[in-house]
Amino acid sequence: MAQRDYFAHISPRGDSGRPDPAAGYQALLCGENIASGTAPLKSVQAWMDQSSHRANILEARYRDIGLA
Repeated sequence: MAQRDYFAHISPRGDSGRPDPAAGYQALLCGENIASGTAPLKSVQAWMDQSSHRANILEARYRDIGLA
């Protein structure tokens, strides 16, 4: 996102944040929360204060997580 100068769940080329199966990772269920410009703890608190982001974080069916 930084290299392409955008901030969104879908890139200007139409790519999503979902893992690419061609890279060797098969995701059956995938969610994404993004944040920029705030301290990590503030980002997490903002997500937890918003119902859809909170539900995404607490989704019990998720088995893996990736952070960057």
